[in-house]
Amino acid sequence: MPNISAIITASGKGERFGSDKLMYMVNYRPIIAYIIESVIKTKFNERLIVLRNNDLKKYAETLGFKTIWNNNYENGMSASIILGIMNISDDSDAAMIIPGDIPMMTSNYLNDLIDHFNDNGNGIAGFLLKGVPASPVIFSRKYFNELLQLKGDRGGKSVIMNHIDDFTGIEAPNNSLMDIDTVNDAERFASILKNKS
Repeated sequence: MPNISAIITASGKGERFGSDKLMYMVNYRPIIAYIIESVIKTKFNERLIVLRNNDLKKYAETLGFKTIWNNNYENGMSASIILGIMNISDDSDAAMIIPGDIPMMTSNYLNDLIDHFNDNGNGIAGFLLKGVPASPVIFSRKYFNELLQLKGDRGGKSVIMNHIDDFTGIEAPNNSLMDIDTVNDAERFASILKNKS
């Protein structure tokens, strides 16, 4: 079984939200806590988080995460991915890039993606949203150098598109990729949690 590192990207500007969306409280917990707890329960060999919030740094470290401070967050998503890839262990065979603003993504779904990656042998595996590749995505080590060349607010999708023949995907379960971009999104997430309980 390959060693897979988890990299949570948690240092975006959140301009549409108007404040630090990842620390916004939903059901008495910050939004970022939901994906962190899912990653803890998933079969990763290593867990990293790229961030720029001291409270989040302390919280993640108590849970065994390697924390990487992002001073270049103004450069967009690429800066988080690059810092994550630069800081994973030398024995890592692959890395899963996980946005911090998808609180409905469970450990079961993440494990399903890991199993899909292991079973198919492709160099890239990710979720599909109505047939379109979407994060989280696993990249094998052979794509690390290409990820290090990313620029601006582009995630790994350009790497996927450059190697679409080496990509395999699974359709994302209902609501699992709901991302929090606005306060209305956070309120919708809170409503979903309330209806589940």
